[in-house]
Amino acid sequence: MNAYQTTQWQEYQFRESAHVPGDDDLAVELFARLTGNPAKRDGATGWQAAAHVQADNLPEWKRARDMVRGLPDWAARMAAVVAEKLAAAREGDALDKLKARQAMRRGIEQVEREKEEADSLFPLLGGGGTMSGDDDRSTPQTVKCARMFKDDYRLKRILEIAGRLYRAHKEKRAARDTGGHEVVGVTTGADLPKLLPSQWAMPDEVLFKNLLERSALQYQTRDTTPKAKGPIVVMVDESGSMDGQNIIWAKGVALALLAAAMEEKRGFTLVAYGATAYVELACKPGERPSQARLLEAMRSFMDSGRTNWDAGFTVSRGACVESRADIVHITDGASDVRDAKEFSDWRAANGVTCYGVSIGCHVTPTLASVSDETCMIDPSSDGEFIETVLGGI
Repeated sequence: MNAYQTTQWQEYQFRESAHVPGDDDLAVELFARLTGNPAKRDGATGWQAAAHVQADNLPEWKRARDMVRGLPDWAARMAAVVAEKLAAAREGDALDKLKARQAMRRGIEQVEREKEEADSLFPLLGGGGTMSGDDDRSTPQTVKCARMFKDDYRLKRILEIAGRLYRAHKEKRAARDTGGHEVVGVTTGADLPKLLPSQWAMPDEVLFKNLLERSALQYQTRDTTPKAKGPIVVMVDESGSMDGQNIIWAKGVALALLAAAMEEKRGFTLVAYGATAYVELACKPGERPSQARLLEAMRSFMDSGRTNWDAGFTVSRGACVESRADIVHITDGASDVRDAKEFSDWRAANGVTCYGVSIGCHVTPTLASVSDETCMIDPSSDGEFIETVLGGI
């Protein structure tokens, strides 16, 4: 054991959780204090001893301990970052008291921000469940996935776009799916909960007579309970012209719709097409993708020289294994379609809705001919997309 009496098991836990090699005794000691006995013990010397003294006196350290309780991977991340900040603040074997406290605060605040981002975007990272022990938001894979999205500019922008669109979708869904029944008029019948107030003011014998004859005045209603919907299929143009901001926005849309499908227990398929087409990511209802598959799909880009809508539609149709599916087709150009009418007839027969999304340019007549709804989206304007697609999916 080292000077802070960390056990071999605690050291092994830290190495496994932090996924960092090396011999940073301070990080292991901080990890032990975050996950075990927080009391300072005698034995350390030099700047590391000074660091532990500041941990004892820093209110933020208790906050950090509370934050990572029961979450060993976040405890390891906290210990590694704080140790790194402290090491950068030392001067030789000395550590100034003020600099130590500032370094610890910076490290703690950094990890707090990382965890807050990971928690708020957990559904988008392929997670599910609640903050109870049966979910996986504290696993090394989730922590690593969250950090990769944060550190990679392209992935970070995809996540920012997805997060905003996902929140907009949830607001639209909540406003639309109130459930229950909506009053649409007045009719006659004998449904007591629906009787007009005036009927209850009648003499009992008159009311009973009207009920027996089913002639009492009552509200006419229609069922507004949302019907179960089929899978969401996102069909993304990955020809060369989509490189840059266009593909970032397209993948952001796909990630937001994946999160929506997961929450609503709908199937989800991401289809990439250029000259050919293939499935980049597929999940059955109630299933969630692994972070490795999710990262691969978000990073993938065909960079094809051609735009072949027929290839994309063929694969997308194969993914619509249930009725009432939604296809979201994202493209920045146009392509010949062999038989737009046949595609339209197939959609009508299977209850499929196709949303044509033109990214960075106006909707073309060809896109309109193979879509039930169309809209335009670009980095400066997504209101039309939110209303048209997120309001209908």
